[in-house]
Amino acid sequence: MRLLQLCSLLAPSPIPAFMFSPEVRLSGPPELMRLLEDRTRLNMAIRSLTRDSLARFDRKTERVSVHPLLAATVLHTMSSEERSFLAECASGMQAYSEVVRGEDRRLPRA
Repeated sequence: MRLLQLCSLLAPSPIPAFMFSPEVRLSGPPELMRLLEDRTRLNMAIRSLTRDSLARFDRKTERVSVHPLLAATVLHTMSSEERSFLAECASGMQAYSEVVRGEDRRLPRA
């Protein structure tokens, strides 16, 4: 559920899979941090979201996306404290993304 919440905060743009890298030092809910540090569990969680039609994973571009209406619904059900806590995590992921984009100009800018 935390992964869906995080993806909802990063929506509506598709999220590059590299943003979920364990190299990204983030703060966030412990269960989410454990998931992001374990590539196997993360892949299983993404597959579960796609299997349940809560997210899409584009294998060609290696990006995860959540429909904007679903993202809005998920965000609406979160408390302001949850949103604030996960927003810090999302900001860290976006900052990491900018660093990677700076190193690899081939990555599209959102």
